[in-house]
Amino acid sequence: MARELGMNPRKLGSLADKGQAPWKLPLPEFIVECYRKSFGRSEPEHVRSLEEMVQAEEMRRKKKQARRADKMLVPLDPPNRRFQAMVLPPLRSGRPIAEPWR
Repeated sequence: MARELGMNPRKLGSLADKGQAPWKLPLPEFIVECYRKSFGRSEPEHVRSLEEMVQAEEMRRKKKQARRADKMLVPLDPPNRRFQAMVLPPLRSGRPIAEPWR
C-alpha cells in the first residue's frame, strides 16, 4: 500500500510512532488510513510483488519504444508527392547547379 501511495521506504521510520507521540497512529494503521483516504478502500484490489511490478513496467517501456520506432518509419513512396524533399545543390563546390529547382 505504501508503494502505491508513493511513500519513500527510507522515510517510513520517521513516520513511525516511537512511544513519544501517543496521539499518532501506529505505522501500519497510518498507511491503511492514508490508502483509504486516497483510494476509497482499505486494501488493494490486486496485490502484486515487486518483481511483477518491475516486469510490468519493463513491458510497458518496451511497447512504448516499439510505438516510437514505428512512428519514426517513413514510407518510401509517400502518398502526396508534392511534399517530397527537394534536392539541394552542394554547398561551396564552385560548380554550377546541374538541375534547376523543381
